[in-house]
Amino acid sequence: MKPIYNLLLLLFCLFLGQTLFSQSIPQGMRYQAVARDLNGNPLQSRSISLLLGIRADDPGGKLVYEEIIQAQTDVGGQFAVTLGSGRATRGVFQNIPWSSAQMWLTIALDENGGNNFKELTASQLWTVPYAFHAGTAENLALPETSEQSKPCNSTGIPFWTNLGNYNVSDTCHFIGTIFAVDFIFKTNSIERMRITKDGQILISGDLEVENLHVKNDADIDHNLNVDNDASIGNDFSVAKDAAVGQNLSVIGDAKVDMDLLVSKTLTTNNRLVVNGGVSGSDQNINSYPVLVQGSNQGIAVKVNGSRSSANNYMSFWDDNGIQGRIEGQTPSELHNSFEYIWYQTMNSLHAAFGTAIIIADLAGVDDPDAAAVEGFELAFAIAEWLEYDINLDNNVGIAFQSGSGDYAEWLEKANPLAQFRYGEVVGVRGGKISLNTKNVDHIMVVSHSPIVLGNMPPEEQQHSFEKIAFMGQVPVRVTGKVSVGDYLLASGNHDGLAIGRSLDNMKIEDYDRIVGIAWEASGNPLGGLVNAAVGINANDLAAKVKAQQQELDLMKSQINDLYTKLGLSAPNELTAVEAEPANAEPLPSNGISLTKEEMDRWLDAHHELFENSLNRTKAELEQKGVNISQYPEIAAIYDHPVQYLKKQVDNGYLWEMFEAVRK
Repeated sequence: MKPIYNLLLLLFCLFLGQTLFSQSIPQGMRYQAVARDLNGNPLQSRSISLLLGIRADDPGGKLVYEEIIQAQTDVGGQFAVTLGSGRATRGVFQNIPWSSAQMWLTIALDENGGNNFKELTASQLWTVPYAFHAGTAENLALPETSEQSKPCNSTGIPFWTNLGNYNVSDTCHFIGTIFAVDFIFKTNSIERMRITKDGQILISGDLEVENLHVKNDADIDHNLNVDNDASIGNDFSVAKDAAVGQNLSVIGDAKVDMDLLVSKTLTTNNRLVVNGGVSGSDQNINSYPVLVQGSNQGIAVKVNGSRSSANNYMSFWDDNGIQGRIEGQTPSELHNSFEYIWYQTMNSLHAAFGTAIIIADLAGVDDPDAAAVEGFELAFAIAEWLEYDINLDNNVGIAFQSGSGDYAEWLEKANPLAQFRYGEVVGVRGGKISLNTKNVDHIMVVSHSPIVLGNMPPEEQQHSFEKIAFMGQVPVRVTGKVSVGDYLLASGNHDGLAIGRSLDNMKIEDYDRIVGIAWEASGNPLGGLVNAAVGINANDLAAKVKAQQQELDLMKSQINDLYTKLGLSAPNELTAVEAEPANAEPLPSNGISLTKEEMDRWLDAHHELFENSLNRTKAELEQKGVNISQYPEIAAIYDHPVQYLKKQVDNGYLWEMFEAVRK
């Protein structure tokens, strides 16, 4: 016969620690029983499984919690388990609502310790388990929906919920009273705070507040002591003196309508912006918004990190953007600058050229002492080059950069009332300028924004002077089309304009009209502004005269040959004699006399000197991290040095290098 089991309840209790008022309540309920079969015989020494459940209101009510727990019976069939320590299959033990409903314990058993449970009994839980409700007594219970809208009782005393004043529709859900009486807080039978029936808050002791927000005025009849930082998020008005013994932190703007006197160091952790609000003459010290005085030194500027071209120690701006800067410069930036590479390249060519001259001298003279002297002079020149190169490296630090490109001086106007525009062509006669360019000493250009400006007149006389470019790059007003490399000549119309003329079309009478050389083209026939180089074409006329003299000598020679073939004597005035000007100093000579064709052959013969010299220079530059290819015009010199030298001779440049050997 299949056995039928029942349970004999021996002990059912809830352990609450030491007292029901303990801060830590065990989350479990102890349960002991004896398992017997239908005949009353105990189920001895075996593993069994129990399915324990908690139902609300009645044995068939809502299942709020259920767990499976294993137990071991002894020889008498007795076992003990803790409800809440098993494997929960429904709900959470801590969330059982002990205070809101009657709870029933249901028990099911599987004698073999499996999951084939047979329900045995249901028992109502009584007094002891409700100690779990005592564990939540220090927290307000969450009311049901019906409680949230329950009207005030007849006493008028509000009832509290853990919803506070949120999501409730009744006027009684608040802390306080509905009667017109004071609300009093006491500790140790002593009144500490009172909220009067009119809403005033009276505090008898010290008030310690972590954050205090005063929506309207705060009146303080006596001293206000602030022992730490005071942060003021809005206007702060002090009618009299305000003494701050320690730090003053202002979150918003601090406006000072009068002078601000700082006796010690003033440190700003962000930008210092000076809006000025002053104006006046550049000769007036009060016209400048920042005045630094009171020391033997001026302003020290320190940037983060090390110097480089990315760090501007100072920059100069106007409404059109940055116009100049004083920037850092590292050795690498110096070595990779156009000026440095160009300087090294030209000195390398000079050294090679000097060596070639000495070789030619040794082949053409019998005086070894003279050759030795020239060799010493070459070595001295190379030593000067190396010394200057070392000084460049040792003195690298900062570089002045500017969008301006010319050196200018103030020159007096012939007519003090005349008005000039930058870029206009002017004539200079007796040190005074006008638009007239005929029979003048010099033809120059009105400067736009000079990088250096000299000969400053007194302020009261500046209206009678104008800034005139002497050397560098400057915009020039032109009429007609202009190509890069054209000479810019005064138009001759005394209108402040220049015209472009190529080298091939230049005439002797054009050279005294030269303004500069165009470094920018203008395709507009009506004219415009072009960037030009001024003050650097001093040898242009000399080159032209020499070229024309060579043509004249050739013509004379051909005429003399013609007279000879005809058996006639050539007139004296046709004899091709190159006369020296009176009182002219003879050109320095190295004992070499070459024609243009001989010069080309001589350069070809000594090409290895130039190539080797440039190769050594290139290797030294690359060792310093210099990238020559970034400047194609310089790289071309290293690739084809002889062709470059020939071209420079043809164009009339580098006279100081070739004059000594040119016929």
